[in-house]
This record gives sequence, structure tokens and C-alpha cells, in this order.
Amino acid sequence: MGILKKLVKKIWANRLFWNIVGYYFRTPGVIVLMYHRIGDKDPFFPSQDLENFRSQMLWIKNNCHVIGPDKYQWALTQPRSRKPYVLVTFDDGYRCCYEYAYPILEALSIPAIVFLATQPTDEGGLIWTEQVFLAVNQCRKTEITLPWEKNNKLKLTTKEDKRKIVVLAKNYLKKQKNIHRLEMLKQFYENLGVTDQTQIERQMLNWQEVRESSSLVTYGGHTHTHPIMSRIDVQQLEYEIKHCRDRITEETDVTPKYFAYPNGRFEDYNKDCIRILEKYGFELSFTTNEGINSRQDKLMEIKRIPTGAEHIEDFIWLLSRAAG
Repeated sequence: MGILKKLVKKIWANRLFWNIVGYYFRTPGVIVLMYHRIGDKDPFFPSQDLENFRSQMLWIKNNCHVIGPDKYQWALTQPRSRKPYVLVTFDDGYRCCYEYAYPILEALSIPAIVFLATQPTDEGGLIWTEQVFLAVNQCRKTEITLPWEKNNKLKLTTKEDKRKIVVLAKNYLKKQKNIHRLEMLKQFYENLGVTDQTQIERQMLNWQEVRESSSLVTYGGHTHTHPIMSRIDVQQLEYEIKHCRDRITEETDVTPKYFAYPNGRFEDYNKDCIRILEKYGFELSFTTNEGINSRQDKLMEIKRIPTGAEHIEDFIWLLSRAAG
């Protein structure tokens, strides 16, 4: 079965098949690609290989209609095409987007959106999910107890042990009300014995890098402190949206119109999020729910496709499945 699947992927990756046969299988609409970290050299944090990213960008440049966010609603109205419409997005606002991804985008004239969590951009720190990753990997203990599972000691000696604890912690914390999440995070770091997470090279974009790349890259909102938006009250929700919008406007002289929900699953945002986003002028909002977007889909719940495929055939297969 594995050999057959590989053969099918190679056939789909053939340009003649993609342009002629694939045309009849594709659903009209817009494919939105979702990236995070790109091409960090010897990265401490997981990152997508730079040459892999370059290959993906070359493919969509040659075989798709790559659009900026200003063309998104127009592209939804277009008929079936031999080259599907594709929009490139990046979440969180990592420094590597400027250092490694941006030169490739610039060389190929590919527009993109980067969604900024503005507190890390302001202060140079990490979003909380990566603070969890960093703290676990800096821990010198051989076992720990999670604050919410006090009778369960977990080993912390191998990379796999650490990976499991990171997954357990993030999965639990993302489901908690924000005030409880902050309390549990504090206790979690105390249990790990890690209090100083500043001894690491800057990971996030700064405002100068944002301004220098803004002729090609559109900057959108991703909240200020990166909470799970359905887990905070309406007052804090309004602050997260408005303050994020205001900081981007102040630093770039451009008021953002596009937004991505942190974590971005159905359970991570709600009607209050959409209402307040529209109140502050946001026109499109992006989720992490997967699929192609048609004219019938909601503009404040745009679907995206993750792009972690290691080989170009796998990437093309993802595009085909999204559009099929």
C-alpha cells in the first residue's frame, strides 16, 4: 500500500498531470498555506527545512496563482482554473521569517501574510507555548510532577520524555481559562526549577524587520499575548484584539485587516471573537481548520493547510487533497 501511495504522489507531482488531469478534480476556491518557523540553522526549536520551503515556493510560483490577501475575496469568485489560487501565511512572527523565508519570497515575488503576536515583538520574548518547550528542555531534573497531576511523577531523562511532557502541558493548558493557565504555568516552571528563560538568542521579529519587509509582506494580528481566545473574558478579548491592532498600526502606519486565531481550532474562538474583530476593522480571520475555501465559506473562519511535508511530492499531494 505504501509503494502504491508513493506512486500516486509522484504522478500527481507531474506538471502535465497537475495542469491537465488535476484540473478536472480540483474544487474552485483558495488554498491557504500555513507556516511557522522556517530554516533556522541548528535550531533549538523545531523548524521547517529551508530547502524544503524553497522547493514549495518554487512549485506554487510555477504551478499556482499566488495571491496576496487583498485578492482573496476576488479569487473566491473565480471559476475552476488549471492553476489553483494559493495564499501564503505565517503564524506568530518569528525572526527566521525575515532572515530565511523573506529572501526567498522576495526573489520569487511571492506575497505573504505574517500574523504577529505583538507582545513578543515589543519585548523580544517568546509566546507562552514556546516558553513551555524551552523550560522543559532547560530542566536539569530527571523526573517532575505536573501541577495538575500531583500524584504522577514523570521521567525527564530522554528527548522523548521531554517531548511527551511538552505535549501534555500544552494540551492541558490550552483548555484552561486564562487565569488558571497563568497560575498553572507559574507552578509548572517552579516544578521544573527553571526561572530564567532569557538566556536565548532573540527568536521573534522586531519592528524594524517588520517595516523593512512590509513592501511584500502584509502584517496581520495574532492577539497581543497569544492566549486561547475562547478561554478569556470579553473585556480581555477586546484588549487583546484592539491593542494588537493598535501596536501594528503605530509601528507600520498601516492598520491591519487580517487576523489569525491562536491555536485556531473550532473550540479556540467564538462569536465574541468574531464580533470584536469586525468592530475593530478586521475583514478576514484565519483558523487552523483544514481545507480549501470556497465562496460559500465564512470570511472570519478561513481554513488553512499545514505545510510540514518533508518531500515536494508530499506537499503537492497536500495541495491536491485540499483542492479535491
